[in-house]
Amino acid sequence: SGPAFVGKPSANYPDLDPFGTSTKRYSDFVEANKNRNGIVYVGANDGMVHAFDTSLSGQEVMTYVPAELYSSGTATNGLHYLSDPNYTHNYYIDVNLASSDVFINTSTGGFGSANWETILAGGYGAGGRGVFALNITDESFPNSVAGAQDTVLWEFSDANSTYMGFSYSEPRIAMLNNGKWAVLLGNGYNSDNGKAALIILYIEEGIDGTWDTADYEIIDTGVGDATNKSGIGEITVIDMNGDQVIDRVYGSGIDGKLWAFDLSDSNANNWDSAYKSGSVSKPLFTAQTGQPITVKSAITRVADTTLANDPNVLVIVGTGQFLTDADPASTTQQSIYGIWDAGVSEITVSNLVEQTLESFSTSSQ
Repeated sequence: SGPAFVGKPSANYPDLDPFGTSTKRYSDFVEANKNRNGIVYVGANDGMVHAFDTSLSGQEVMTYVPAELYSSGTATNGLHYLSDPNYTHNYYIDVNLASSDVFINTSTGGFGSANWETILAGGYGAGGRGVFALNITDESFPNSVAGAQDTVLWEFSDANSTYMGFSYSEPRIAMLNNGKWAVLLGNGYNSDNGKAALIILYIEEGIDGTWDTADYEIIDTGVGDATNKSGIGEITVIDMNGDQVIDRVYGSGIDGKLWAFDLSDSNANNWDSAYKSGSVSKPLFTAQTGQPITVKSAITRVADTTLANDPNVLVIVGTGQFLTDADPASTTQQSIYGIWDAGVSEITVSNLVEQTLESFSTSSQ
């Protein structure tokens, strides 16, 4: 996967509630860890996450094998397959890893108190249906069972929810408006129920080793089923008002739909698709037939937000996919779209203004 570098804390969280407490502000955490070694984390097709210490000439200091990949009931999956003389290429950990500093209680059973911690989250892409979270605050990684238990926070997989598919979504780690820190991701493809959904996993709630329905949120678009499967790929998150709390999420659909999710309410029960007709969720935009959206969108605010154009976000996204054996041979025309999210849903290509690029050359005298 793409590498993730984690050194000394570098976020810009304010020394105000809800970011820590009066005696445990983020600036204190930054000061206490200002000399922390830089570690490069990377997932690989050996089924492992590797950690390399940049202060030790790249020496490997930790390896993590997710339980989801360690073993399986089939001969051509799990780490045992790597030693098969007839081994052919298999996927294991392909999704880019993400890291962030969070203020959580890492003790099980609710004992102890919250502290600032640095966590790493990742998934498997085509390698499996799941996501994991590690506590990487202490870069020394104690070589003991207790040290390993402190490092591995949790795993979440299709065994925990029928919404969990093969997710290619780089996890997003963020504070939400209900005051909880969470890992957010698109649910991926080929889930058991075939739905397109946003998955929100509360970091603290998974540490006890069980996932109850109150430990996570699923925002179901209502699109897809076990026969006609859909799924959300990459997501992009945005803080709309500058308080460093996520208010809105854009998710890409393999069926060409671009979804907007509204997380601005302090009550998670009110989080939903941003656009609905009655109880039916509506996409922000739908591309032309044969144009799946599998990549992360780019977003920017547009000047002069008013009640008439709220939330006033420009969402730029490209179409296409490179997921199946047939994809390299596809000649279907793909596009780049710029969608103005200005309070109107179900935008189609006919609503857009086509842009053209002209070639030119310059020469120097």
